[in-house]
Amino acid sequence: ADAIKVTIDGAVEVSDSASFNAALDLAGPGTEIRVAEGNYELALENYFFTDAVRIIGTGDRDKTILTKAKGVTGRFFYLGNVDAAVCNLTMKNGDSQCPGGGIWIAGDGGMVSNCVVQSCKTGASQGAGGVLMESAQALLTHSLVKDNTSGSTNGKGGGILLNYGTVANCL
Repeated sequence: ADAIKVTIDGAVEVSDSASFNAALDLAGPGTEIRVAEGNYELALENYFFTDAVRIIGTGDRDKTILTKAKGVTGRFFYLGNVDAAVCNLTMKNGDSQCPGGGIWIAGDGGMVSNCVVQSCKTGASQGAGGVLMESAQALLTHSLVKDNTSGSTNGKGGGILLNYGTVANCL
């Protein structure tokens, strides 16, 4: 595995699954994780960020792909801080029994920008297979949300369930 690299401006650079998972585990307020193009398997069910943590893909979003490691279920990220962000990544095959099979933005909000949330699912009756937005400061922008499913029997949010927040320039 590559080592975690800290840049002169304090950002953390990762280029393999082991260093990415370690960086996510260690992330604290103000951490920026820069993710090189590649395929990454996330080892935990959910990563909760209630601090200003930013996860930024540094190349083509379609070539910077996050999936869950074998046997690991759950959403990719919970964002609960207005300065938390996930940008320029593709997230595939999130699987949560709770709402928000891919991403859940609640609490004090957060931003998802220029991402693909694909083939995620939730078994929850509340819905939101792809992205669940439950904060006035939640922002989903310039992103593609596709092929997500919900266990909801009431027709809520196979792709996006917007209770609060803003969705702009998305497909």
